[in-house]
Amino acid sequence: MITNYKTNVLDDEQPGEVARRLALVFKGRPALPWFGVQYCLCEVGPKRFDPRVLARTLSYMSEHMAPHQPTPGIYVDPTIISSEVDALADEVLAALRVFSSFDPYIHRDAITAAVIGAVSETGSALTIESVTWIHRSTPVQLAGDVRVECPGVLLRGTNAMGAPTVIWISNEPAWIYPDDPRLWHLFQDAEANNAHPIVVARTVAPATFALLKALGGRAVQFHGLLIPDDQYATAAPLIKRAGLPYAVPLSKLHGHNAFHCLATQLTNHGMRHRSAVTDDITRTAIATALSSRFHKHPGPTPLELLAWDTKTPIGLPDAWRANIRRWITETNIIASTDTTTSGMNIPVSQHVLQTDIPTRSTPAPRERGQTEVHRGLIAAEVDRDTWDKLMERLNLKQLSGRTIPPHGRD
Repeated sequence: MITNYKTNVLDDEQPGEVARRLALVFKGRPALPWFGVQYCLCEVGPKRFDPRVLARTLSYMSEHMAPHQPTPGIYVDPTIISSEVDALADEVLAALRVFSSFDPYIHRDAITAAVIGAVSETGSALTIESVTWIHRSTPVQLAGDVRVECPGVLLRGTNAMGAPTVIWISNEPAWIYPDDPRLWHLFQDAEANNAHPIVVARTVAPATFALLKALGGRAVQFHGLLIPDDQYATAAPLIKRAGLPYAVPLSKLHGHNAFHCLATQLTNHGMRHRSAVTDDITRTAIATALSSRFHKHPGPTPLELLAWDTKTPIGLPDAWRANIRRWITETNIIASTDTTTSGMNIPVSQHVLQTDIPTRSTPAPRERGQTEVHRGLIAAEVDRDTWDKLMERLNLKQLSGRTIPPHGRD
């Protein structure tokens, strides 16, 4: 579990580094959905990208045909010839469609029971007083027209020390960010019940860890997608074929490190109460956020988060503010893929990316002729072997007189 803000997330977009990492990923799997790319480039490896920064970079790269994006949210190796691209994308989409057909509400109930059981087994008893379902404003878009419901759960109760606790359980591929209105709903619920807020999720953004800590909460993450045991044998191969983050059967939660961390947090919160000054500051900060409707869709903008931090200083580090500013730009536009919001282009300066998958702002041609290959110049930066493979397939000796970038250049 990450307990402080310092992480190994890369601090800029670095298209050359994105291309290099993608080349390594594509060597093992020529087509991936957005959440597969996110997992490979943002969640594993020595250096990792912020998914929102990566989304902006991929939008730019896709406009220049590196990599292929035949369907929104599906990325294909740029060295694959055009006649094979659609078939590879369709294979990924087929697996995603089957995966999306599982009943998410069965998952939700099973996951809730498994989390309670996993926490209890650690020796930190959790008495549940009420269970409330918490929903996204729209389903998660996996790719193309494939969407999946990811209902969350709010558990209200007390731990063995009698400390009130409210826990948000989320099992979705997207990261939990500070602008998520459900997070602020958690803060609202915690403050109303004088409880400690805890997030249990697949992956939590570093900025969210810092925000939770400043407001008296904590987070634990289990990294994989939780699957009920009776569906695991069917779902796990589909998840692997689709390139989504790995599947975790619910029976494996017992003994999972994430829940040992959660048990520790519950015990610590029961033994250590916040001081009156900290309570007053926290309540003021949460009240200010709620008065600005942070808990209502679509949540706060980056500028609103920064303004809120200025009004109610709660000890957030400078790195937190720097990270929020990275989501603000006056020039980049990311196209919304959410048809419920009219599909308009959203300036990042007005709001952070609210959709789950990045798309290019203008359609790119489905076929690439030989004279168009130079548009994928970023693909040449991945490595010399990849470039030579591309040249061999297209039977080209030169690229309109342009110099091939040197190996490894960013």
